Amino acid sequence: MSAGIVPESQWLKNFTKSAGELIKEQSDAGYKVQGFIMTIGIYERLSQALGYDPTDLLGYVIEILEQTEDEYEKEGELVFIKGQPLN
Repeated sequence: MSAGIVPESQWLKNFTKSAGELIKEQSDAGYKVQGFIMTIGIYERLSQALGYDPTDLLGYVIEILEQTEDEYEKEGELVFIKGQPLN
Protein backbone atom coordinates (compact mmCIF):
# COMPACT_ATOMS: atom_id res chain seq x y z
CA MET A 1 0.00 0.00 0.00
CA SER A 2 1.39 3.40 -0.96
CA ALA A 3 1.70 6.16 1.64
CA GLY A 4 -0.81 8.35 -0.27
CA ILE A 5 -3.66 5.82 -0.23
CA VAL A 6 -5.95 5.83 2.80
CA PRO A 7 -7.77 2.54 3.52
CA GLU A 8 -11.56 2.80 3.20
CA SER A 9 -12.12 2.10 6.90
CA GLN A 10 -9.75 4.91 7.92
CA TRP A 11 -11.26 7.28 5.35
CA LEU A 12 -14.75 6.54 6.70
CA LYS A 13 -13.60 7.09 10.28
CA ASN A 14 -11.95 10.41 9.37
CA PHE A 15 -14.91 11.53 7.26
CA THR A 16 -17.45 10.70 9.98
CA LYS A 17 -15.36 12.50 12.58
CA SER A 18 -15.10 15.59 10.37
CA ALA A 19 -18.84 15.50 9.67
CA GLY A 20 -19.51 15.41 13.42
CA GLU A 21 -17.22 18.40 13.90
CA LEU A 22 -19.10 20.33 11.19
CA ILE A 23 -22.39 19.60 12.96
CA LYS A 24 -20.98 20.78 16.29
CA GLU A 25 -19.55 23.97 14.77
CA GLN A 26 -22.88 24.85 13.19
CA SER A 27 -24.82 24.05 16.35
CA ASP A 28 -22.41 26.15 18.42
CA ALA A 29 -22.90 29.02 15.95
CA GLY A 30 -26.66 28.90 16.55
CA TYR A 31 -27.85 26.88 13.56
CA LYS A 32 -30.21 23.93 13.44
CA VAL A 33 -28.55 21.32 11.24
CA GLN A 34 -30.94 19.70 8.77
CA GLY A 35 -28.61 17.62 6.63
CA PHE A 36 -25.53 17.32 4.46
CA ILE A 37 -25.16 18.44 0.86
CA MET A 38 -22.25 16.79 -0.96
CA THR A 39 -20.82 16.36 -4.41
CA ILE A 40 -21.41 13.07 -6.18
CA GLY A 41 -17.73 12.14 -5.84
CA ILE A 42 -17.86 12.34 -2.04
CA TYR A 43 -21.20 10.49 -2.00
CA GLU A 44 -19.76 7.69 -4.16
CA ARG A 45 -16.70 7.39 -1.90
CA LEU A 46 -18.98 7.25 1.16
CA SER A 47 -21.12 4.59 -0.51
CA GLN A 48 -18.05 2.54 -1.36
CA ALA A 49 -16.72 2.78 2.20
CA LEU A 50 -20.08 1.78 3.71
CA GLY A 51 -20.90 -0.90 1.15
CA TYR A 52 -24.33 0.58 0.38
CA ASP A 53 -25.92 3.84 -0.80
CA PRO A 54 -26.71 5.82 2.36
CA THR A 55 -29.66 8.19 2.71
CA ASP A 56 -28.28 9.78 5.87
CA LEU A 57 -25.04 10.46 7.70
CA LEU A 58 -25.01 10.59 11.50
CA GLY A 59 -28.82 10.76 11.37
CA TYR A 60 -28.89 13.74 9.00
CA VAL A 61 -30.32 13.47 5.48
CA ILE A 62 -27.88 13.48 2.54
CA GLU A 63 -28.54 15.52 -0.61
CA ILE A 64 -26.41 15.39 -3.75
CA LEU A 65 -25.13 18.74 -5.02
CA GLU A 66 -26.18 19.22 -8.63
CA GLN A 67 -23.31 20.72 -10.63
CA THR A 68 -21.76 20.37 -14.03
CA GLU A 69 -18.44 18.56 -14.50
CA ASP A 70 -16.67 21.90 -15.12
CA GLU A 71 -17.89 23.22 -11.76
CA TYR A 72 -16.66 20.07 -9.98
CA GLU A 73 -13.21 20.48 -11.49
CA LYS A 74 -13.00 24.11 -10.33
CA GLU A 75 -14.24 23.49 -6.80
CA GLY A 76 -13.15 19.93 -6.04
CA GLU A 77 -15.11 17.55 -3.85
CA LEU A 78 -17.27 19.38 -1.33
CA VAL A 79 -19.52 18.77 1.65
CA PHE A 80 -21.88 21.42 3.02
CA ILE A 81 -24.13 21.56 6.05
CA LYS A 82 -27.77 22.34 5.40
CA GLY A 83 -29.23 24.34 8.26
CA GLN A 84 -31.14 27.36 9.41
CA PRO A 85 -30.59 29.89 12.19
CA LEU A 86 -32.29 29.20 15.48
CA ASN A 87 -34.59 32.00 16.62
